[in-house]
Amino acid sequence: MNGFRISLRLVAAVLSFAGTAHAQDREFGGSIELVDPNVVRVCADPSNLPFSNDKGAGFENALADFVAAKLGRKSVSYSFFPQATGFVRMTLGASACDIIMSYPQGDDLVQNTNGYYRTAYSLVVPKDGPLAGVTTIEDPLLKDKVTGVVAGTPPGTYMARAGLIGKARAIS
Repeated sequence: MNGFRISLRLVAAVLSFAGTAHAQDREFGGSIELVDPNVVRVCADPSNLPFSNDKGAGFENALADFVAAKLGRKSVSYSFFPQATGFVRMTLGASACDIIMSYPQGDDLVQNTNGYYRTAYSLVVPKDGPLAGVTTIEDPLLKDKVTGVVAGTPPGTYMARAGLIGKARAIS
């Protein structure tokens, strides 16, 4: 029974503090929020044009401004981190932002929206070379060839599915 009285006192203390905090909020005209509710906090890569950069020149920087306006927020703030290993852990996982712009759909670390950007990938070969007739990544002529791919991008996944990643070389 004694523990029950202590619990009731604790609840009463918490409720009175909550009421005081709310009264202070009204009294001083400010907010006691830890995160400004008028700001959309975005995590993005500082050097990933045409998507985003730290100068705001990417189309996803403009998209973040659009989202903020649609949500009735006054501004956008950024936490920049290179989109590489640890990106989600060091940004969204560390509560540095509310949303991540430009993250691959289907990743289990985040909740994705519907995709809004599609692109095509190309296999570039000499016009008159031995691979001139290749039209798909599954073509048997590619099996023993060394290919270049930007590491960590979707074409690398397609190359792995086609059995080509063993001879692939990362390019940047």
